[in-house]
Amino acid sequence: MSITFRFQDLLGDLHERYATELGSKEDKEDYISHCLSAIERVYEKNKDKISKVLVTADSQIFLERAKKLPYVYVVPGEITHIDFAGDKGGIAHIKDFLDMFMISGANHVYFYSYGRMYGASRFAKTAALIGGKTFTVLRG
Repeated sequence: MSITFRFQDLLGDLHERYATELGSKEDKEDYISHCLSAIERVYEKNKDKISKVLVTADSQIFLERAKKLPYVYVVPGEITHIDFAGDKGGIAHIKDFLDMFMISGANHVYFYSYGRMYGASRFAKTAALIGGKTFTVLRG
């Protein structure tokens, strides 16, 4: 299973042109808690079929929290946004490529959105299409 989250700088660690960081630590923690609960629900629903859940996101803060769950796998690497790679060239997108490749091999692909999180991301959906996998959107 895989589950993808798109925070768009709500947690303050991926600066995007049109995104606004949440105002308080409490608000950020609320979002993180909702997303961790979504991972737990996906795992509990499927734990008889899987040993790990692949978690992808555009927030290193969130991925650091998620990978503390014993059944979560996070692809190592630096998160970049396709529009803001800077002068790193193609190497900046290695993690993006690996995330997409890994998602395409998942048994089932989930995308989770809560509150002001981006709800129309096509990254996980495209990976599911590449792998011929079922794609489900979860809303918090």
